[in-house]
Amino acid sequence: RTGFDGIQLHSAHGYLLSSFLNPLANNRPELFGEKDPYGGPLENRARLLLECVRAVRKKTGSDFSISVKLNSADFQAGGFTTEEAVQVSSWLEKEQIDFLEISGGNYESGI
Repeated sequence: RTGFDGIQLHSAHGYLLSSFLNPLANNRPELFGEKDPYGGPLENRARLLLECVRAVRKKTGSDFSISVKLNSADFQAGGFTTEEAVQVSSWLEKEQIDFLEISGGNYESGI
């Protein structure tokens, strides 16, 4: 035990969880086939983030704060969009996260 009250899952700015959400970076269907559970449609691309939230909640309980940093958009043509961010935010709300930080851009977009 470290005594922390919560954590933030960083799913923005082109880092790992954000890369799964971004259709330009997530090329899993090309590598593993169209039925890959983590690529293709948004429901699949958001799966890893939602699984991480569930795993942390299961391990820590309801008294531990979970926040997520999520891009509002990647600001790349064909990248993660604002509409997709709204949908993922809705799914995160259903997972009962405690705090959502909205950011935007990634290292490749220069924003």
